[in-house]
Amino acid sequence: MLRYIARIEIPIKKRRVEKMTWWMEEIRRMGIEEKVGQLICSSTWGDMERTKRLVEEGKVGSIILYRNDMPSPEATIELTNSLQGLARVPLFIMADFESGAGGMVPGMTMLPTNMAVGATRSEEFSWLCGEITAREARAIGVNVVLAPVVDVNANPRNPIINIRSFGEDPEMVGRLGSAWVEGCQTNRCMAVAKHFPGHGDTYQDSHREMPVVPHDMERMRRVELSSFGACIAHGVRGIMTAHIHFPAIDQVPIPATLSKKIVTDLLRRDMGFDGIVMTDAMAMWAIKRNFDLGEAAVMAVEAGVDIILAEDAEREYEAIMKAVSSGRIPEGRIDESVSRILKAKQWLHLERRRGVSLEDFEMMRLEMKGHMRQALNIAKGAVTAVKGKEFLRTIRSSTALLSVAAGAIPEGWEGELRSRFHDVVSLRLSEDPSPEEISKVMESVPGRKTAIFLTSAAPEAYKEEGIRVKEGQRKLVEELSARLPTIVVSLGSPYVLADFPSATTMLCTYSDCSASIEALVEILWSSEDPQGRLPVSI
Repeated sequence: MLRYIARIEIPIKKRRVEKMTWWMEEIRRMGIEEKVGQLICSSTWGDMERTKRLVEEGKVGSIILYRNDMPSPEATIELTNSLQGLARVPLFIMADFESGAGGMVPGMTMLPTNMAVGATRSEEFSWLCGEITAREARAIGVNVVLAPVVDVNANPRNPIINIRSFGEDPEMVGRLGSAWVEGCQTNRCMAVAKHFPGHGDTYQDSHREMPVVPHDMERMRRVELSSFGACIAHGVRGIMTAHIHFPAIDQVPIPATLSKKIVTDLLRRDMGFDGIVMTDAMAMWAIKRNFDLGEAAVMAVEAGVDIILAEDAEREYEAIMKAVSSGRIPEGRIDESVSRILKAKQWLHLERRRGVSLEDFEMMRLEMKGHMRQALNIAKGAVTAVKGKEFLRTIRSSTALLSVAAGAIPEGWEGELRSRFHDVVSLRLSEDPSPEEISKVMESVPGRKTAIFLTSAAPEAYKEEGIRVKEGQRKLVEELSARLPTIVVSLGSPYVLADFPSATTMLCTYSDCSASIEALVEILWSSEDPQGRLPVSI
C-alpha cells in the first residue's frame, strides 16, 4: 500500500509545480484579444509611434527589426528596451541575422555565409557561427534569430537562396544546420530554420511570385525535408514556412504557409515538430498578389501557423479576431499557438529579464575581438580554388598586380591587397563594364604580371538578375586573359565562375564580409593552397 501511495504522489507534485509556471498563469489570465495579439509579429515600417501603440494595446507579441531599425548596437539596445518596456507580456524581438549580427548592425561581427561554412564541411565552424550570432543578438535585445537557412540548394539558377544555403548535399546541410541551431540555442537564443518544406530547388524568387516545386514525395523526403528533419531531431525551436506551392503534398494551388496538409499534417504530425511555426513575410508578392492579407492571415492560422510576420499588423490582427468571433477559428486553436509562444518566451527567460544593458554590451564588445578572429578562421577555411590552384603558388613573386573590381566590392579590398602587395594598380568598374571601361583596363595592363578580377554576384530579394554575370564582365575577363594570367575571384556565388572559362585561376570566398576579404589576401600572399571544397556542382 505504501509503495502504491509513493507512486501516485510523484505526478501529483509535478502537476502542482506546473500550475505555478509563468506561461500557464499568463494564458489563464489572458483574454482572447491579447491571445490573438501574441500571434502577430509587426515590423516598424518607419512608423515607430504606430508600432509602439500596437505593443501597448497588446495587438502584437513579436517585433521584427530590419537594417534601418539598427543603425548601431547602442541604438538597437535603446529601441529593444523601449519596446519591451511598453509590453505587458515580453516580446519576441526578431532579426534576419543569417550572417551574424554584423550583417545588419554596423560594428558587430559579420560572418561568412552558410555556403562558406559548407565549403569547410566543419560542424565546429557552424556551431561557432550559431554561438557568435546568439551571443551578439542577445546583447542588443534580439532574442529570436531567423536563421539558419537549411534549404538544400539543388538548383544553380536559384535566385534567392544560393550562398545562403550550406550546399547541395542534404546530409551535409542537415548536419551543419543542426550544429548552427545547437550553437545558437545553447546560448539561449531561439533559432528558426527556414524555409519549410524547402526553397532550394526553385528558379523563381518568392518575393516576386509563387514558385512551384514539382517533385514527388520520395524525392522531397530524400532532399528537401531531410535537413529540416535533422534540425527537428536536434531541438530547433522555430521553423519558418515558404510561400511556395508543393503539388505533391497539397494539390490546392496555395503556398505552404497557408496549407494545413503541409503545416499540420506533414510538419507537426508526420515529422513530429511541436515548436513554433511562423510565416515568411506576408508582404512578399507570392502572398500579397494572390490573396487578401487578412484572409491569408486567417488561412495561415487555420493551417497551423503560430506567428504571422505581418505586413499590416492591425489589419491581420482584426481579420483573425473576426474569424475567432464568428467561430471560424476555435479559441482552442488560438490557445495551442499561445501556449507554444509563451513556453518559448519562458525558455528565453524573458519573464525574468526582458531588457538588456549597455554595461552588458561593453562586456560583449570585448568578446567581439575573439569573434572576429573566429570569423577569419572560418573564412580562410572556406576559400576554394575551383581552377588553377598551382598558379597561386607563384603569385607572391608577381609583385606587379592589376586589380579590377566590378560592381559593389567592399572598400576594404584595396587596403588589404596593398598591405601585402605594394606594386598594385587598382580599378573599380560598374557592374556591367562598358567598352570604354574595358579599354581603360587594357591601357593599365603594360607592366603588370598578374590580373585579379573580383565579382560579387549574390542573391537579393526582388532582383533575380543579381546572381547572373553581366556581359561586360565576361568580355573584360576574356580580353584580360588574352594578355596576362588572370585570377577570377567570386566574393559570392560560385556558380558564376563557369562564365569565365578563359581565367587562369578561379577562386571563391562565397562571401564579401571583411573576414573573407582578409582571408583571400592572406592566401594570395602566402601561396597557401586553399582548403575549401565546393559544396555545390558547377
